[in-house]
Amino acid sequence: MKLRPTSKSCLILSAAVLLLLATGCQTGGSRQSGESPSEASTDPAATQTQQEGSAKSPVTLTTFFNVAENSSIPWNWGKDPVSQEITKRTGVTIEPVFGDNDSQKLKLMLASGEKLPDILVYVNPTTQLYKDLVDGDYVYALSDLIEKYDPGMKDMLMKGELEFNQEDDGKLYYLVSNIFGYDELKDPRLSATGQWAIREDLHKSLGSPSMKTPEELMQVLEQAKAKFPNMKYPLFLPELFLYSNPWPIYQSFGGHSTIDGKYYDEKNKTVGYWYEDEIGKKSLKYLNQLYAKGLINPEAFTLKDWSLPLNTGDVFLLGIWNYFAISGANGSLQKIDPEMSYTPVEPVIANGVDNYEVPIWYSTKSGRTAMITKDAKDPAKALEYLKFMISDEGQKLALYGLEGVTYNMEKDESGEYPVFADEVGKLFSTDFTKMVNTYGVYNYYNYAWIIKNKYDNAVVYANTKKDPLAQKTRNFYQKYKVGLKSEYLTNAIFIKPGSDEANIEIKLSDVVKKYIFQTITAKSDEQFESLYAEFMGKTQEVGIDKLKAYYATEAGKYAERLAANGVVLE
Repeated sequence: MKLRPTSKSCLILSAAVLLLLATGCQTGGSRQSGESPSEASTDPAATQTQQEGSAKSPVTLTTFFNVAENSSIPWNWGKDPVSQEITKRTGVTIEPVFGDNDSQKLKLMLASGEKLPDILVYVNPTTQLYKDLVDGDYVYALSDLIEKYDPGMKDMLMKGELEFNQEDDGKLYYLVSNIFGYDELKDPRLSATGQWAIREDLHKSLGSPSMKTPEELMQVLEQAKAKFPNMKYPLFLPELFLYSNPWPIYQSFGGHSTIDGKYYDEKNKTVGYWYEDEIGKKSLKYLNQLYAKGLINPEAFTLKDWSLPLNTGDVFLLGIWNYFAISGANGSLQKIDPEMSYTPVEPVIANGVDNYEVPIWYSTKSGRTAMITKDAKDPAKALEYLKFMISDEGQKLALYGLEGVTYNMEKDESGEYPVFADEVGKLFSTDFTKMVNTYGVYNYYNYAWIIKNKYDNAVVYANTKKDPLAQKTRNFYQKYKVGLKSEYLTNAIFIKPGSDEANIEIKLSDVVKKYIFQTITAKSDEQFESLYAEFMGKTQEVGIDKLKAYYATEAGKYAERLAANGVVLE
């Protein structure tokens, strides 16, 4: 359950700061020779005595959240069991400073020379703001602090975190949340994601016909349209997937694993986009055939909230499986008619495809990060706190609460998992906000900055064991699960805003949206071929080859770095 903080209020800018911006002061500067962090933090090489005293003394660490405060889950430190226990075990009390959802407040702090809080969280490492913080010497290299204060902490990082996220100087400046260690991707508790959901009651009324190939899928959709002519969406592919990669279709034909539509070919040291290759074209043609038969509603191209038709049962077949969305939709449908429900569907695999796979989307970058500033009053204590939060003890406390009170751990042949106390478990599925505010459990917003996915996934696994929908999905797809793919290396690459590559990406996005829609809605085979050729030509015009060359070069550097550190890609 990934939750995103939402804006509570607008940032009010003083006239002085506005004047400062008007004169051209930017965020990309650095500390001047006459400036320095607070005296206590200018030198990370504190004496051993100072380190030991720091580790034992209570301290308040100011933390800047690069998001607006969430009104539904307000700051509650010291008033719930989890935050109380964190302070008890670490001696740390967190004092928050909230920003806004577009990073303006932090940018203004840098521009004005204002002293920074001890810790920064939620600075996305793919942004210019992050680069300014590193290049401007505003933040410590965590790898330096670890080497100085606690070398053993390096072993607690997620596997691959240093190799993937270090800068060109070989140093790591942030810890990142919501990624797997590459050695965890084959954890048996980690379930493969389903690809399809279907109105089970309607499918049964058709006689539960097989849908194991694209041809069978099309036939079933035609039967559904004939029997249920008022069904608004015989097939619904979310708008995002239609443009970035219609992967339930693309992978049915044996396509690459992609993130944001692109993939790295390690063998040939090249980067490609799904719509360029033959399988991509075949996928578009298949979607065009479905559209011509009236099986895809054109409104799908613009509908942002696909839960709306799902919650009313207006989708026969959904080309995505989202456990929480489907569970929520089934709850809504039960109120309409107890017989109505969605259920997962077996993989759809084209004849002759022997490389069908459901990869775990290994992401190396996340906007959920933690950094220690050079204004930190006690960098050793700040590092100690981050160490606690990424430890087994800290992860379980932040996510599950107090063992024996809010949860107990159980174990089976796949590994351990938490079982929440009755009241907590009930609130988890019925009133998540109340659960967080009452118990402090799963407080992604305020306390749990760095989440290791294996602890998060252990909760999903626990739900899988008792939920028929989740168990059914696991049974269908688990054997197709694969781990770390070289295709994903493009996801770790930063493109500087305003650069040629960034401008190409913007133009390319516009081209893709225009021609994906036009090719799928083409009125004849001839028009499809003409539009597809035009599509490919336009990608060339906006500079796709230059963009691919950049991605390929940078991805190659990652591949070499990983290989040098013994990381094996699949």
